[in-house]
Amino acid sequence: MKRDPIVEEVHRVREQMWSECGGSLSGLIDSLRASEAANPEGVISRDEFDRLISLPRALTDPVSRRP
Repeated sequence: MKRDPIVEEVHRVREQMWSECGGSLSGLIDSLRASEAANPEGVISRDEFDRLISLPRALTDPVSRRP
């Protein structure tokens, strides 16, 4: 199987986050909430998320790009 450096980086960061939180789900949730509180400009609403996630589909849909 071919190595994928992006997937390896995601796994490395996941392991680091898990370790920093003491290996507990509640610790991970607390850490994420603290990060959100410290960086409120990085938190978006569900409506904004839905809008952003739908953009790539609209841009890549061949039907919507027809003249």
